[in-house]
Amino acid sequence: ARAHQDLGNLASSIIPVPAAAWLFISAVAALGGLRRKAA
Repeated sequence: ARAHQDLGNLASSIIPVPAAAWLFISAVAALGGLRRKAA
């Protein structure tokens, strides 16, 4: 049970990373697109 709890904690700490990275990348891409339109 202890190992399963540790695994759950590890998963919950890892899972948000791709979502945050995807949001960051999409924001950078959107800013890049706005800059191209303005230039």
